[in-house]
Amino acid sequence: MIFGISLFLRLIQTIFRPGKVRYKCPVCGLTRHDSDAIHCKHCGTILNIETEGAGE
Repeated sequence: MIFGISLFLRLIQTIFRPGKVRYKCPVCGLTRHDSDAIHCKHCGTILNIETEGAGE
């Protein structure tokens, strides 16, 4: 039962989490990137997108 609830919560999280984030590339100005992007897909510049990941 716990496994089923966790799968349901994961499904809801996937549905409501945006696939792209708004972060303007400082070099080319592209504003839509994947939430886990490290480099800009257009120009290759390293991005520093803040995430809600584990705070160490």
